[in-house]
Amino acid sequence: MIWLFWLGIVFTLVAPIVIGVAYGDQTTNWIAALCGAFVTFMAKIESIAELSLGPVKARMKEKMEEAAAAVFLRAEAAVHHGVAGRQPFCSRVF
Repeated sequence: MIWLFWLGIVFTLVAPIVIGVAYGDQTTNWIAALCGAFVTFMAKIESIAELSLGPVKARMKEKMEEAAAAVFLRAEAAVHHGVAGRQPFCSRVF
């Protein structure tokens, strides 16, 4: 896949210049540059995902543990105060 990355880089740098000189079309220049950038990005997507997801997974695990602890504490407090089995006043009225 490394060859696809370098092919995308070369295409991104060379194709717009060649198209601009040969045809003078600005729209096609931009399309060629975007296509080359897309190929380059897709060639390295696995590495990018690996790098960016590591800290996110660690933070998400930490937040999930905090949320589980908070739910446990609230359930424990509700049972302690006898609120767990009661219905709220509003639900009994209707």
